[in-house]
Amino acid sequence: MVLFLASKNSINQKIVIPASNQDSVLKISDNIINQFNLDPGKVQFIPINDDKSFQSKRDFFILNNAEILIPVSIRNKGTFESFLENSQTLVVNKFQTDYIKRESLLKNYYFHENNWNKNPLIFRNDYLFHWTRSSNNCWPGEKLYDFYSSILNSEVFPRNAFNTLLNILDTKCIYGSSRHMPSKIKCVSFTGKSPVDFLNLMKWRTRYMEMSYEPYGIGISKSCTEKLGIKKVIYCKKIPKGSFDERWFYQSDGKKTDWKQEEEYRYRGDFSFSDIPPEYMICICRYPHEAVFIEKQYNIKTIHLFDS
Repeated sequence: MVLFLASKNSINQKIVIPASNQDSVLKISDNIINQFNLDPGKVQFIPINDDKSFQSKRDFFILNNAEILIPVSIRNKGTFESFLENSQTLVVNKFQTDYIKRESLLKNYYFHENNWNKNPLIFRNDYLFHWTRSSNNCWPGEKLYDFYSSILNSEVFPRNAFNTLLNILDTKCIYGSSRHMPSKIKCVSFTGKSPVDFLNLMKWRTRYMEMSYEPYGIGISKSCTEKLGIKKVIYCKKIPKGSFDERWFYQSDGKKTDWKQEEEYRYRGDFSFSDIPPEYMICICRYPHEAVFIEKQYNIKTIHLFDS
């Protein structure tokens, strides 16, 4: 956000980056300039060796070289509080607020069956569904400058799960991800479970600081998915060492988590649905007014999961 605001207001910047050699300095600095629409004449990049101590070295470099320090939220008896107490640098406390420690984890969704929509389609598994969630970063192909600009100019978080679904419908593409995939092969994931049966898998993942899924998704009729190249995942104790081109549709059973319960299907690469007729598709969202909007805007049958 600071990079974005400095760029927006054409402010000179010194930017500390994790870089171990000149090639990485050039690569990282060029990417930051491009992502934040920076004027190269107004920025200076300061490389610090990229190792386990990078964050602490970065912080102390900035603290020791700043002309003015503007604390916002400082933890009691923490490193920054100690530094500020002993610093000779000018400190401006105008924007400082009390530090509040989070007392509890974020909560999961709670779905009470009394509020379920009675439409039978949400209980059937006629479709393969790709479920989405709120994005804590920019959408595929979007610059970080535009991501932060949208946050600044919106009254609600603009990358919530509903808006992420709308972005998929706008681009007519579900972009693949290599995250958690075998051999880091980029894939799009689907599930063969019905919407109602998949609800109990929508959980807060503390490790990744995000929801696994949220009640917003797009479905493709099972009658046409096989010819589109969507393959059913093969679950196994250990992913075989076979051909690289085959590893993407294998998945380990899991030790802490039983991955078989997801009934996963995968498509390798980015999944474009621009040529799929609307009658072979369906959208799922949380509330009735969202379903009305999607049907009117995109002419795709849409079912809301909950009446309230």
